[in-house]
Amino acid sequence: MPHELSAFGIFVSPWLAACAGACVLAPLTAWLLNVTEGSRFFRLHQWTFLAMLVLYACALFRWGW
Repeated sequence: MPHELSAFGIFVSPWLAACAGACVLAPLTAWLLNVTEGSRFFRLHQWTFLAMLVLYACALFRWGW
């Protein structure tokens, strides 16, 4: 696994790429939960969104994105 990713000659940390992906996927998941009314099962929506950000970032980093 590389220690950094190269994007147009600029080396970035894999954590930066994973966090950027998480910042895209978490709002999409929150929107999907709101549309399908799945968010009614969660009491604290802000904490749920933060947990989704952390879980997506860890999962994307783990699978080498």
